[in-house]
Amino acid sequence: MVLELVGVASMWLVAFVKAPQALRHPQQRALWLAITTIAVAMSLRLEGVDRVLQGLVGDPHTIDVARQVFATADSAALLCFVLLAAGRARLIMPVLLVSGVVITALLWIDSASPPHARNVVNADPGPSPAYWGLYFAFLFVADFVCAVVCCFHGRQADHRPLRVGLLMFGTGMGLACFLWILFLLYLATESQVALALLSPVTGIEALFLAGGVLVASSAALFRPFVALAALFELRPLWRDITAAVPTVVMVEAHRGVTLLTAPSLRVYRTIIEIRDGLLFLRNYVSPATLEAAREHVVAHGVADDLLDATVTACWLVAALDARRRGEEPQPEPPNLVSQGGTQLDTELHFLRQLSRAYRSPLVRDFARRERVA
Repeated sequence: MVLELVGVASMWLVAFVKAPQALRHPQQRALWLAITTIAVAMSLRLEGVDRVLQGLVGDPHTIDVARQVFATADSAALLCFVLLAAGRARLIMPVLLVSGVVITALLWIDSASPPHARNVVNADPGPSPAYWGLYFAFLFVADFVCAVVCCFHGRQADHRPLRVGLLMFGTGMGLACFLWILFLLYLATESQVALALLSPVTGIEALFLAGGVLVASSAALFRPFVALAALFELRPLWRDITAAVPTVVMVEAHRGVTLLTAPSLRVYRTIIEIRDGLLFLRNYVSPATLEAAREHVVAHGVADDLLDATVTACWLVAALDARRRGEEPQPEPPNLVSQGGTQLDTELHFLRQLSRAYRSPLVRDFARRERVA
């Protein structure tokens, strides 16, 4: 029971975490709805929730039928989402039609069965065996197709988080298939072993489903935190450059763009402002200063992959000092800001190296030497 509660709680946690993305991005809403409906369907099977519903509705039979109709609709909705994500949109309408027929048939079989107070697998009397055969067959087939599609595409995915996430989600759907087999086994044999396995299997299924969604979307979920970390690291470099060259700050662009509302956009604009500042400050770098910076860095045995960033940090501190002293710009400034590449990721990587080097003792030592000279 504890494992089941933990699993259901994890599904609700994922639904809560994914809700902001679903509100902002329409393409994320289908996934969020699928997760939320799974969480609702699992919650409705909990004993405590069942007791609460009986106290509110007062008719256990109505609650059972509503729960089973919702589970059928939930399996159909999840299958539609998986087919849509797999590029099989033409199959969605047949799935919806079949699920509608199944729900109608379940309601008809239930109404035609002998009078019964509950629609649960151990009820005596209960609905016709055809009810359970149709109900579990549809759930099993829908979940089995979801498991196969997720595992198939998971093995072919290029990105590791997506690959692992799809395989985890497919495993969770496979456990859902096993769950329906356990239900049928208990219905046919009244096996206490099958009954005892229902709750833990449900919990493990929920954990795999929740983990699969989180892992598959980890890049998107953690992107704001990565952006905030980058801003924190670039802040000292950006502050000194914009203080020396305030005209590079895009004042209008910053209105309404805060660290919390749009960290990725703020990183992009910070990169532009730092690059514009470097482009301006290169006018205060003499050939002698540039040569001295390179000799200083090489003499200290800096690694090759940090060489350009550290040399840039050295001439930058010299340029900032020259700017503060009011020196005249160089008549022919050197091309010093070509490092970093043309891609945003490589550019950000270079500027983070530059920011770390800018605060290093090696660069501070170079700045002191240049002031004395």
